[in-house]
Amino acid sequence: DHFSWEGAGRTFTFYEEPSNTSSTGTKTWPSGKVLCKYLEKHRNKMGLDKKRVLELGAGCGLTGIVLSTMGAQVTITDQETTLYLIEKNVSVNDVPRNKITIKEFNFGDDASLLVPPFDVVIGSGKMDHGT
Repeated sequence: DHFSWEGAGRTFTFYEEPSNTSSTGTKTWPSGKVLCKYLEKHRNKMGLDKKRVLELGAGCGLTGIVLSTMGAQVTITDQETTLYLIEKNVSVNDVPRNKITIKEFNFGDDASLLVPPFDVVIGSGKMDHGT
């Protein structure tokens, strides 16, 4: 499955697997879409083009990918079982690889392994779990 997303002055394509019940990260949650719209609306005020952003539990990578095209330096994280979707979505959306890093990170892992220091930490899907 895939869907189109309008934002940051362009159209994105995102692949997801909503029928895959082995992980909550294989689909895009409504809160991620809301967060993207909020960050896009406030990107100049927040200076996002100069920020180092860490996204925890990125799922399909929507928010991190959109932020990277706005100029942010983004590290996208999720469990190993969803990284293939993030990689696919980064590739299909022609995200410059110097603007985005993809790392495995599970809640409870040693956060000091996530370098460099970050200006902004985001994680939207955590609010949707179980809905």
